[in-house]
Amino acid sequence: MTFPTVSAVASTNQNTDTTSHPISLSVNVDNDICIVFFNKDGTGAPSGFTGGWSDLGGLDGGSSSHLHVYAKKMAAGNTLTITTGSGERSNATCYTIPAASWHGTSMPEVAFSNGDATVSPDAPNLTPSWGAQDTLWFCVNGMNESVNPTTQPTNYTNVVDENQTGSGEVNMASCRRELNAASENPGAWTWSSLQTWAAATVAVRPAAGGASADANITLAKFTADGSAKAEVGGQSNITLGKVTAVGAAQVDVQVQASITLNAITAVGAAQVDVQAQANVTLNAITAVGFAVQGSIVTADANITLNAITAVGAAQVDVQAQANITLNAITAVGSTVVPVYADASITLNAITAIGAAQVDVQAQANITLNVVTAVGAVVQGSAVTADANITLNPITAIGKASTRFIFHLKYNEPYPFVPKE
Repeated sequence: MTFPTVSAVASTNQNTDTTSHPISLSVNVDNDICIVFFNKDGTGAPSGFTGGWSDLGGLDGGSSSHLHVYAKKMAAGNTLTITTGSGERSNATCYTIPAASWHGTSMPEVAFSNGDATVSPDAPNLTPSWGAQDTLWFCVNGMNESVNPTTQPTNYTNVVDENQTGSGEVNMASCRRELNAASENPGAWTWSSLQTWAAATVAVRPAAGGASADANITLAKFTADGSAKAEVGGQSNITLGKVTAVGAAQVDVQVQASITLNAITAVGAAQVDVQAQANVTLNAITAVGFAVQGSIVTADANITLNAITAVGAAQVDVQAQANITLNAITAVGSTVVPVYADASITLNAITAIGAAQVDVQAQANITLNVVTAVGAVVQGSAVTADANITLNPITAIGKASTRFIFHLKYNEPYPFVPKE
């Protein structure tokens, strides 16, 4: 997961009283989101605005100004004009957040505060509905009269100051920060002189398809579609109900402790990676179609899998520095299923069908109940170990080949039994 970014900023200053306030929009393309901070002279919310925009709310700044926030997921030809019930001065700042860096459906969330004349207006705490993620936070402050900010809240940067001069003017300033937190209270500004004020804290949710934590992560479903990428990373346990990669998408799961997954599926040219420094427990891994390395499972400790299936030109890799326990591995078509470990491997069934290949390699014991190669399998079942290997039956059918290689137990047979 990465923080939303700002790709463009545009300013608007209406220095004479008017009821129509056309807003200069920052450069954008389809599916970007534009956020507009609007501050006007006089109290009361604007009386109207261009259709299609979301009204995120507003608040009077004492008895002499009003701060308002709008947002829209952009499309070609979008404009924004805000109307007021009476002639007022105004200023506005528009921020563009690129489509790839914001959530895409969750609108920004806002909290407002206001107060009497002060040089230290203070935006409120905001707790967005999505919890702790890589959130982009804005702090905006609307003031009456011509005053200037001298310092922004701590840890906030990129101040945009919309300053007017003359009688009846208004002023507004905004700034932003990146912070992964469940809530944020920006703290106070410092302004050049006393004025009544309104302030807002605004949160922008990051793009979907990422989750990270230094503690447990529990997700019911995790999906990457098309060319999307979904990542899960943590310093502790991860539990996922379903992980799916569709098309050319990629799903990465990385953790420093246990991973428990009910299902991992790679469809098309998708890729699913699972990496852990401790135990990995998976109920099913499936690679379908032309998946490239459709399911990769890597761990420095035990791996327990109920089923791994590769269909078509898919590939399934299982690698570990410790024990691997698998109930079933099946390769169909021209697939490849390698299993590697530096400790014991226990497998109930490995099957390769068509032009598939099954490799099992370990630095310690391997125990297999059934290994079967069917059709024109090349090295249909290759078992390599530097220690004991115990196999019940191994069968090669057609032009398949089955090979055992033992490095320590030299008193065991070394068969090479192709069946035509």
